[in-house]
Amino acid sequence: MRLLLALGIIAFAAAFHLHWAVGGRLGLSVSLPQRPDGIP
Repeated sequence: MRLLLALGIIAFAAAFHLHWAVGGRLGLSVSLPQRPDGIP
């Protein structure tokens, strides 16, 4: 059971990285630090 949970979490993170690699923007604003003026 723990193995499935760990694999699910890793797969979820991998899916986000793949999404960003192909040009997706979902979640990008919260994954990069930003200056107070909003520029990453």
